[in-house]
Amino acid sequence: MLPGMRIAIVLSGLMLGCGGDKPGADGDADSDSDSDTDSDTETDTDTGTDSDSDSDSDTDTESESDTDTCVPPDNDGDGYDALGCGGEDCDDTDADVNPAAIENEYWTIDVADATVGTISASSVALDSSGSVHAAYNDDDTDDLRYATNATGVWVLETPAEAGATGYGASIAIDADDGVHVAFHDRGPRDAVHGWKDAGGWDFETIASTSDTGWDPSIAVDDGGVVHVAYFDASGSDLYYATDRAGAWLTTPLDQDGFAGYQPCLALDPDGNVHVVSLFELKGDGDVRYATDASGAWVASNIDATGDTGYGGSIAVAPDGTLHVTYQDISNGDLRHASNDGAGWDLDLVDDAETTGQSSSVAVDADGVVHVAYHDYFNADLRYATNRGGAWTASTVDSDGLTGVLPAIAVDDVVHIVYFDESTGAVEHAWITRPDGADSDCDEVPW
Repeated sequence: MLPGMRIAIVLSGLMLGCGGDKPGADGDADSDSDSDTDSDTETDTDTGTDSDSDSDSDTDTESESDTDTCVPPDNDGDGYDALGCGGEDCDDTDADVNPAAIENEYWTIDVADATVGTISASSVALDSSGSVHAAYNDDDTDDLRYATNATGVWVLETPAEAGATGYGASIAIDADDGVHVAFHDRGPRDAVHGWKDAGGWDFETIASTSDTGWDPSIAVDDGGVVHVAYFDASGSDLYYATDRAGAWLTTPLDQDGFAGYQPCLALDPDGNVHVVSLFELKGDGDVRYATDASGAWVASNIDATGDTGYGGSIAVAPDGTLHVTYQDISNGDLRHASNDGAGWDLDLVDDAETTGQSSSVAVDADGVVHVAYHDYFNADLRYATNRGGAWTASTVDSDGLTGVLPAIAVDDVVHIVYFDESTGAVEHAWITRPDGADSDCDEVPW
């Protein structure tokens, strides 16, 4: 167990709320009716009007029926009757399986970095072995921080200490497990790319216009080409940069008003770039989307209803379906948008009061969507998934003021990195993905 590890027990949103009422007289009435019919016919034919024989036959037949099927109706003693006895226990031989069981009830939480004071961004990525790599900025020292558990324990580094670096840090892992980061350097106000090799960390400037590179989002394709989206504060525009040609080439993607705030970038299986961001005008936000999938950059709205689009995140499923999560400020909800090529479909993920801040979305190899987000009203870390077809949400960490600026990544394990304001620490929560068991009888194996 890693230092500082603790176990958090959560009630999974996958638990089916169902009663455990005992079967009533209907079951016995059916059995008596069948037995009475057969016994009455046989007794009247053979012996005339022997009422005692009728009574004996009725009693014996009922007893045999109850012994075979429903005596006792709750065979495993878990408080829920078997399905065959009118109850809802899908396995009456195992007391750990019943409608009240909590599937995969344990999230494990440990401390990745207890040395930071406050942060203003976090990002997480997994390498090919499943090790976690996190990047974030330490607001107290204005430094870029990097943490990884690749050795089995958390190892911390401060890659860039040149003052006012690391703001809005974003991290990505390339096909060779190389680590890449993008961040805003608040000294010269530049966009910066950093990467780690055997010799240590190296850095280069992506763009250096008057006030650029805010809130960058980075991805690396299978060919090692780096892609970065960022906000240019000097013109209030969304920009995209790539080193595909060997040198950094920057392109404005959205220059319509105050566009491009809080961008998030993802690559689809064909290498096309997809970026979501916030468009805000006089306090009214929209979810904006830009892509080069057609061969040219096209920007459009995903959701322009009310004041929405804050803390957006994007991920791409193996089949190319796009998944976007964001907060609807007007209603205090977490919302989801998906596009399989036929247009955007919008749905509600969680409508708990003032929730969905700083959402982060990931899609696993089966196309299941996983979302981490902050519940501002309760100051908790929340998690939602559509694994069962419908959205289910649960609280991962409610210990103090926690769950701030979460970032999620998924392989066979769901990983969430986030900031705990109560302790001033960057923490890591993880839980194993479904093992196929249906412990709570909801017909949705976890």
